[in-house]
Amino acid sequence: MSETQERELVARVLEGKRLAVHRLYERLETDLHSFFMVKTKCKEDAEELMQDTFLHVLDALPLFRFQSSLKTFVMGIARHELMDYWRKLYAKKVIKTIPIVRELVSKPIGRRERISRAMETALEQAYATIRPEQARILKLKYEEKWSVKEIAVEMGMTVKAAEALLYRSRKAFQLVYVEPDLW
Repeated sequence: MSETQERELVARVLEGKRLAVHRLYERLETDLHSFFMVKTKCKEDAEELMQDTFLHVLDALPLFRFQSSLKTFVMGIARHELMDYWRKLYAKKVIKTIPIVRELVSKPIGRRERISRAMETALEQAYATIRPEQARILKLKYEEKWSVKEIAVEMGMTVKAAEALLYRSRKAFQLVYVEPDLW
């Protein structure tokens, strides 16, 4: 597609023409799907990342100034989506101990009771050390099992802002959480 054709397509998309949006999606679909399949090796994740990227492209399109090709612009957004994907996967591994701690605390038995109390104390100390909105978003996500969209509505922010706060909150939690000495 030539730059002139790209400019015309972007202009029609920005005018709200449904057919132009569909054509833009068809234009980007193969490149995005291939990119995400190679990087994630999971069809479902690749498709979800592709959809998220396309939505972010639509959001960012008014800012596109043709200083690069449309494909370069889109792939830049795709790389950012992929980085968010990997950060979330890593953070989930670290933070998954929270529900386990709560489960242990709810059914203490003998030595488990001592361990549960120590872990509960460490958890509460970490929550008390980070900012209140960070503790709140972590509790909503990992204890209450809310989706990011539900959290965003509850906290009065965009989904992207909630994702960013959740990421920063996980990092803050990781910095202050001290594993209790259980022996």
